[in-house]
Amino acid sequence: MLVSSLSLVAQDNINYDGILIGAYVPHQIESIPQSANKMLGNKLNQIITAKGIDYNNYNGSFIITPNIVVLSKDVLPSAPTKLALNLEVTFYIVDGIEGTVFTSESIAAKGVGTNENKAYIAAMRQIRPKSPILQEFVKKGIKRVIEYYNNNCSLVLKKVDGLSAQNKYEEALAALAGVPEVSTLSLIHISEPTRRH
Repeated sequence: MLVSSLSLVAQDNINYDGILIGAYVPHQIESIPQSANKMLGNKLNQIITAKGIDYNNYNGSFIITPNIVVLSKDVLPSAPTKLALNLEVTFYIVDGIEGTVFTSESIAAKGVGTNENKAYIAAMRQIRPKSPILQEFVKKGIKRVIEYYNNNCSLVLKKVDGLSAQNKYEEALAALAGVPEVSTLSLIHISEPTRRH
């Protein structure tokens, strides 16, 4: 009963303790100039930390990752000639190991520059990490991560037991390490040893 009430409190308050999110810019969008790509990675980290969450790019459990679709690319008849980009940037919070998508959000980003690189950089500047839409996206994603682990307790424990039975202790620990501290599953593991004594 105590475990259930602790879990409910954690979900209602969206406790971010122990949740680490990595930022990952996939190779599929390597057509973006390198400087704009780097700026996009920085924006991802800012989106995470603006909500008070720690980021860890070496932790594969949870990641925030973008996908960019070029809706239009127009050469403007100006002197000097300028390029106008109209982008749709979709952000995802996913399980970096299992591939489960917890939530997604799309925003429009437009940029104009004297070349493609400058147009992309101008478009990346349109991404506001502290905007209500992106902060709500992060909040929703973390809530769904916690719900996912709460609803799949038995599956995660079965996987850990199976790995332990095969003496794959490092993999079993890695599976447990990915579980958020605020989930029911984590609370069960904390409380089990005390019940045995």
